[in-house]
Amino acid sequence: MGEVMVTARVMPSSLEVDLKELEKRVRKVVEEKGKFAGSEVQPIAFGLKALVVYFLIPDEEGYLGEIEEKVKGLEGVESFDVTDLRRTL
Repeated sequence: MGEVMVTARVMPSSLEVDLKELEKRVRKVVEEKGKFAGSEVQPIAFGLKALVVYFLIPDEEGYLGEIEEKVKGLEGVESFDVTDLRRTL
């Protein structure tokens, strides 16, 4: 089996959410199942910013769903949306 590179957008629940702290918590969740590859802050509108995260997971069923559910359950997270999914060689 190979690996899958995932790009996901994590939307905070409010403008007051500390994105650096949120990134640490998301990283911890991802590293339970895969490899954290980086993150960046993406401006959305009216001061709202999203956290875009990049990570690698095994190309097996269930890994992405587990990560998604755990991230959605973190305090300060409004949503988790996969924006890109690619198999690596």
